[in-house]
Amino acid sequence: MKRFIAVLLALVMTFALCACGQQASEQAEKPEQETAETSSAPEVKGDPIEIKLTTTDPSGSVTVLDLIACADEIRERTDGMIDIQVYPDGQMLVYAEGVEAIMSNANLIMIGSPTYFVDYVPVMNTLVAPYLFSSREVATAFFDSDYFKAIEQECIDAGFYVICQDGLIGYRSVIANAPVTSLADMAKLNLRIPATDIMIKLFEALGCNYQTMAFSDVFNACQTGALDGLEGVPLTVTSNSLWDAIDPIYYSRTNHTLDCYGLYVGYDFWMSIPEEYRNVIDEVLGNWGKMATADCVDNEENVIYAQYEEHGVQIVDLTDEQMAEFRAAAEPIILGLERGEEVLNEVQRIEAELG
Repeated sequence: MKRFIAVLLALVMTFALCACGQQASEQAEKPEQETAETSSAPEVKGDPIEIKLTTTDPSGSVTVLDLIACADEIRERTDGMIDIQVYPDGQMLVYAEGVEAIMSNANLIMIGSPTYFVDYVPVMNTLVAPYLFSSREVATAFFDSDYFKAIEQECIDAGFYVICQDGLIGYRSVIANAPVTSLADMAKLNLRIPATDIMIKLFEALGCNYQTMAFSDVFNACQTGALDGLEGVPLTVTSNSLWDAIDPIYYSRTNHTLDCYGLYVGYDFWMSIPEEYRNVIDEVLGNWGKMATADCVDNEENVIYAQYEEHGVQIVDLTDEQMAEFRAAAEPIILGLERGEEVLNEVQRIEAELG
């Protein structure tokens, strides 16, 4: 009898242990099942990211219209999660203030000249050296080159990201009351120029009398004869109706500097944006430079020059020999800039490749 009871107890314990083991196994499998279900659930989106995009370009200009179109495309492709708001006319955070905000990683993208960042990456100043790029095609190839990609990495190391640098807005030339085809012609003029080191060195090298007055005073100075003219892109004439201040008026295509606009953003802020959205911004705004370049060229040829003809602005084209005189005078300036000879050699290599 005792033996029967012992056997019965052993059987009961065995069944109990099996039951416990099965329950434990089910409990162990349950978290894995829940994890699998959780991972397959759609990711919850956060709040939209608002970014201010600032520029000194005027409302209604082709560059600003292109920016607005890019912002709309980005907003649509990210389901409204990236909301880029365009502020033209220098309304806020441009020039030094914009650079400071970018280096502080504000929610800001700024359009500007590479010279704005010379204190952080000195070679950026060399990219706007006079007579560096003989054509827009050469400049485009340079900004697509491995050489420039290395400069972009220097910018990242310094704390800012270059979304694009190939907004080739226009060549700067001489606008005056007399035609310019030689250094001798330059020596006869009194022109307003921007107060930048490169422009001052250039016009000294070209033998020109110059002033660095505020642009707001230029129209009146030209109208009264205190100035013979100024330098600027083709749009400078039409947007300021300079034919009412300079008579006669000549636009001499000395093409001494190519305005190369870029889009810049603080690197830490840039990296805080989810990668899928960064890729969209990179793709869309990364193409803004080429889009704006094409539209600026079209605007020059079909709108601005038509207005020149209507208002008696005479266009003066220089021959290759005449341009060579200007280039020779400016070359020491390029060589005196940060890695100037190295940059010039890369540009000349590209020129040779393009033929």
